[in-house]
Amino acid sequence: MIWVQGGLSFLLWIILGVVQTKRGDRIRRQVQGLSRTHRVMLGAALFVLPAAVLIGGLGIILQQGGFTASGLSSSAWLWATALGLIFVYCQAFGTAVLSTLFVGSVTIGGRHPSMSKTGGDSAQP
Repeated sequence: MIWVQGGLSFLLWIILGVVQTKRGDRIRRQVQGLSRTHRVMLGAALFVLPAAVLIGGLGIILQQGGFTASGLSSSAWLWATALGLIFVYCQAFGTAVLSTLFVGSVTIGGRHPSMSKTGGDSAQP
């Protein structure tokens, strides 16, 4: 039973990760206005704090007897899945925030050609 529960949770986490990845450009544009220091702090916090919450939450589930010989109890499975979703959401968001530190604003902006042609720019054969 644990494999089915884990598989379903994993599928949900992967789906959320894909959705968050598609939102990455929008997130990067939103946080571009923050100072570099704020982006560093926010990105780091979005990596460390959710990991602590996930590990702490799983510890509480373990202490409350949520892990049984046949798998997780229903409530424990829901809590573990929710904790995992929060973790994945924050990790993807944090990655998008931290990527603004390494990728220039030219790359983040809209996609424009590197060269534009005007009336007098055409090449003569």
